[in-house]
Amino acid sequence: MNTATAPAQQTTQTPQGTPFQDHFNSLELVGRIGVTPEVKLTKKSPVTNTLLYVSNMYEGEQGRVTKVTRVPLILFGQLGQEFAQHIGKGDLTRVRGRIQENIWTDQDTQQKRSRLELVVLEYEILQHKTQQAAA
Repeated sequence: MNTATAPAQQTTQTPQGTPFQDHFNSLELVGRIGVTPEVKLTKKSPVTNTLLYVSNMYEGEQGRVTKVTRVPLILFGQLGQEFAQHIGKGDLTRVRGRIQENIWTDQDTQQKRSRLELVVLEYEILQHKTQQAAA
């Protein structure tokens, strides 16, 4: 599926065609892509990594405060390759997927480390950064 033809109208799903609603571990976020997506080729399939910057607003003592949360995104296979081809830094994007914990041992300190990341199963380009600048 080519997401570049009508980005605001199309949604790309997992190659398996699994309906998103069947997942209990599910999350939908809207935000801006923080870094250019990077595709790494592995023995099994390509893996694409990037960050989604999600804004959270709340009322503080000084008025409205905006806090940005950086959410690591991971996409596998053809879905990730298409994502990297059509989405760039600053693009407003809606993603749906599942949360997973990545656990590893730090090679310098030998301590266990972990982070939550969103495995993207579906995405939609809401606005390219270039469209925002023209508006």
